[in-house]
Amino acid sequence: MTPQQAARRAMILTSSYDLAVAALAMAVSNLVVWWSAEDRGAFPVESAAISVAVFTLSVAVGFGVLKIHTQVWRHIGWPD
Repeated sequence: MTPQQAARRAMILTSSYDLAVAALAMAVSNLVVWWSAEDRGAFPVESAAISVAVFTLSVAVGFGVLKIHTQVWRHIGWPD
């Protein structure tokens, strides 16, 4: 594997991890908001799925626009 391929692989792995964590965080926040309501009905699965999808997409766009996946600090601790 060339250094360029390794760098691209590292960027894809870290970006994928970041997007997965963003999706998980939004899913948990939906659950916490639902759980903290006094008059709890059924969990709004459709609404939660839409909010997770929109949030994850906005994070992906934000990372792409800001080029966070190319910044050096993202990979400094990778070999550790």
